[in-house]
Amino acid sequence: MLATTAEAEICINDMLDTLDYAKAKKQKESTQKFSFGSEINVLIITDRKLGCAKGLQDYLQNSTDITADLVTGSDEAQTIIDQKPIDFLIIVGYLKDRFNYDTMEAVKKINRFASIIMYGSTDSCIINECFRFKITENFHREKPIAEFVDYMRKCYAKEVAKQPQNTTREQLRLIAIQDEINAAQLREQEKLKQGKRQRFKDLFVKIAATVGVTFMFVAAVFFHIYKGTFFW
Repeated sequence: MLATTAEAEICINDMLDTLDYAKAKKQKESTQKFSFGSEINVLIITDRKLGCAKGLQDYLQNSTDITADLVTGSDEAQTIIDQKPIDFLIIVGYLKDRFNYDTMEAVKKINRFASIIMYGSTDSCIINECFRFKITENFHREKPIAEFVDYMRKCYAKEVAKQPQNTTREQLRLIAIQDEINAAQLREQEKLKQGKRQRFKDLFVKIAATVGVTFMFVAAVFFHIYKGTFFW
C-alpha cells in the first residue's frame, strides 16, 4: 500500500510538472525575444516544482541579455555561483530540503546586492517560509511570466540604487569578499573575547571555591576551640 501511494504521488507530481511546463512554454511561444535591459545572471533553484522551474528558465532564456541556470540542490548551485556572480536567485516553490536555503547565503557572499525572490503561491505555507528564511520578495507563479520579468526589473533597479556609483561586478565581488573577511575577523575577535571571559570566569570560580573551603576550615577550627574540643 505504501509503495502504491508513493507511486501515485510521483505520478501526480509528474503530471503537475508537465502542466506547469506546458503553461510556461505556451507563454514563451507567444512572446517575441525580449531584452531585460542589463546583462544579468539568474539562478533558479527548486526541489519540488521542476516543470514550473524549467518553464521559467526557458522563458527567461528567450531574452537577449539574461543567462538562466536551473539547479535542484545547493551543491549544484555552489558550482554555478563559483563560476559567476548571481544577480537573481529565484526559489520556485518552498524547498523540501532545508539545506538548499543555504544557497541564499552563498549568493549573497559574492553579490550582496543580489535579489532573492520566492516564485510560488501566496498561501500560508509560502508566507511562513518567506518569514522564516527572511525572503522579502514574493511573486505568485500563476501570474503571467511577462509580469514577473517586470517585477524583476523593479527589484533590480532597487538593488542597483543601493550600490556605490560606477561599481563594476568585479568590484562588487571584491567588496563582498572583503565584507566576509571582515565578518570572519569579527567572529574570531568575539571568539577570543569569549575565551578570555570564560577563563576569567573559571579562575573566579576556582578562587571562590578556595576561599569558601578556607573559610569553612577556619570556621571549623574556631568552632572547636570555642567548644574546647580542639587540642594542639
